[in-house]
Amino acid sequence: MGIMESLISAGYTLGADVASPQGKIDFKDWAAKMPDLKFVCSKSSEKNWGDPNWQYNFKESKAAGFITGSYHVIRDDGDPIAQAQFYFERAKNTDMPLAADFETCRTNMANAATNCLRFMEKLKELSGKLPLVYSYPSFINSIQPDIRDNFIKYPLWVANYNVSSPSIPSPWADYADHSQHLGLATGATAWQFDGDGGYRLPSGVDVDYDIFYMGLDQFKQWCANPTVAKPFLTTSSNRGIQSVLNYFGCNCGTVDGSFGPKTYTALGQFQTKYGLPVTKKADADTLSKMNSLIALL
Repeated sequence: MGIMESLISAGYTLGADVASPQGKIDFKDWAAKMPDLKFVCSKSSEKNWGDPNWQYNFKESKAAGFITGSYHVIRDDGDPIAQAQFYFERAKNTDMPLAADFETCRTNMANAATNCLRFMEKLKELSGKLPLVYSYPSFINSIQPDIRDNFIKYPLWVANYNVSSPSIPSPWADYADHSQHLGLATGATAWQFDGDGGYRLPSGVDVDYDIFYMGLDQFKQWCANPTVAKPFLTTSSNRGIQSVLNYFGCNCGTVDGSFGPKTYTALGQFQTKYGLPVTKKADADTLSKMNSLIALL
């Protein structure tokens, strides 16, 4: 069984993303030959440029019965607020939440990541929904941690190819249940993977396929009210304690399982924040408070 077949059999929702290089796609033919394909996410724009096939892809995929989505390639050499407004006006009528395709850096990573966060915050304001952030693990992991941690508030659409399950970057991986193979507990909401599904576009250009880690009915509900995967937090390990500290706003830096000055300082901040004796240690009172907070999530 191939990766696409195994994902479909697991009950996840399959789709694809397209852009102008694929040419004019016969979406009705695609729907007939790949009945498991449920959504099509079309490129709307990049910086201040609109994809010339956007309107065609949006209207024709909708007419073929697909759930419609979109994405914008956010560029750090352009105004993020202007890009958000431009993208929103083009793609505001799609079924799926808007999505930031974040995989380019033309200035520096700190600036690129900050601009992407500003872009997504503006999309949230304009649409009233959380946008997705699409990227690949090594790109996200190259962002300095104090900026990168701010991405946790947005659902992750991770691109990872030639693997049986995706690699999840921080900060999402810091709050994931690593005993799980697939599913929302991985920290990702969606995964872009490789595979042609037995269907070749007439243009001969490959298509990227994607799954959302939820069944079709849940996916439709999620599109109406997108959320971030519920974090899996535990105090049973040093990594887990560090994840809890970061999640509740007491920054201990990189989650690596090694307690150093930043972790001890963060423990003291946590204890002060919740009215505990400040020992700067993961003592019984501190772990009990952490566990009570986790139980409320």
